[in-house]
Parts: sequence; structure tokens; C-alpha cells
Amino acid sequence: MLRLKTVLLSFFAIGPAAFAADTNFFPIMPWNSPPNQPGVLHEIRECGFTMAGFVPPSMLDECKKEGLKAIVSDNRSGG
Repeated sequence: MLRLKTVLLSFFAIGPAAFAADTNFFPIMPWNSPPNQPGVLHEIRECGFTMAGFVPPSMLDECKKEGLKAIVSDNRSGG
């Protein structure tokens, strides 16, 4: 239940308006956190995924660079 609250809080922190601008967006993501290794997010995108799983805030710039949306996972908001 705590994980669900974290995901919901993360979604509402960025707000649904963040997704409204892209009307062709369909979320497809691998389940789990991607390893923090160079090139992994590029490989995720190359496989046809549109989102990265649960990423730390430090990986958001790389997600944006690869054109991926993300669910942010931060221990400060959920332990």
C-alpha cells in the first residue's frame, strides 16, 4: 500500500497537466527500476518503451534526453 501511495503522490506532484500536452502518449514501461548504467535508458527507448520504471531524481535528465517519461522513486517520499 505504501508503494501505491508513493506512485500516486509522485503522479500528483507533477500533475496530470504534464501528460495533457502529448495527446499521442501511451505509457509502456518495463517493470522495475532500470540499473544506473550508461546507455540503459537508450536501450529501453530502442525497445519501444515510452516510460522508464521507477527512477531516482538523478536520472530524470537522462530520461528527458532519451525522450522517456518516468515514475520517480525517492526514498524521501516513501521509504
